[in-house]
Amino acid sequence: HVEERHHSFSNPSLKTAGRYALTVETGSTRFRLDTRRELVFSHNFENRNIYASALLPSGMVAVVTDSASQSYLCSIQVFNSRGEIIYEYQCRKYLLTGLSLYPSGKGLAAIGACSENGALKSVLLRFDLYKEEEPTEYIGTDVLLLNVNCFSGGTVVAVGDTELWVVRSGDKEVKKTSYGGFEPAGYAATSSLTGIVLRRSGSTGDSYVWTVDSGGDIWKSESIEKQSKSVFRCSSPHLR
Repeated sequence: HVEERHHSFSNPSLKTAGRYALTVETGSTRFRLDTRRELVFSHNFENRNIYASALLPSGMVAVVTDSASQSYLCSIQVFNSRGEIIYEYQCRKYLLTGLSLYPSGKGLAAIGACSENGALKSVLLRFDLYKEEEPTEYIGTDVLLLNVNCFSGGTVVAVGDTELWVVRSGDKEVKKTSYGGFEPAGYAATSSLTGIVLRRSGSTGDSYVWTVDSGGDIWKSESIEKQSKSVFRCSSPHLR
C-alpha cells in the first residue's frame, strides 16, 4: 500500500524510523514529520537554514540550523513527536555538520569543525538532554569528521576522512584509529553497527571493510576483490 504526501520542498531529503518519515528541505528552513496516516507536525525556521537532522522511531526529531544572531554560529533543536521543543543548544565555537540521537532518546552526539591558527580543528560533542550542562568535547586536528552514529549501548562512532573515532559509554577519552593511508569510500550505520568501505587514495586496487559493533570493537575485514564494475566479493565472515 502506498500513501502520497505532497510538499513544495525544492531540495528534500528523507529519513525513516519506525512508523515515522522525516522530510527536510536541506539548506532551507522547513521540515515535516509524517506517518502513513497523517502529517504529525511541520516546522518552519523562517530565516534559519537546516544543516543536518536525525530521527528516532519514537518520533523525536533533532536538527542543526544556522544562527539567528551574531552571538553564536549554529544551534541544535530537539522536538518530541508533538512538535514541542524539548532541548535547545547554541554553539558559539564550532560549525556543526552532523548529529545522531541516542536510541534511548536521552542524549545526542554532534560533529563539527572550526579553524584555529590556520589548522582544521574537528570536534565530537556528546549531549545529555536532561542535564543542564555543557556537552563533553573530544577534539582532533587535521581530520574532518564526516558522519556520527549513536549506539543503543551508549557508544558513539564518528567516521573521519583519515581516522575513526570511538567513544564508549563512560569514557573520558576518544579512541582514534588511523585508516593507514586509506580513505572512506562509503559508510552506513544502524543502532548496533557501523560499516565503512576503505580504499587507497587514488587507487583502483583492493578495498577493505571495517565494521564497528555496539561495544566499539572494530572488525577489520579481508580485502574486497573487484570482480566487475558492479559486483564485489568480500571474504569477511562478519558481513555475509
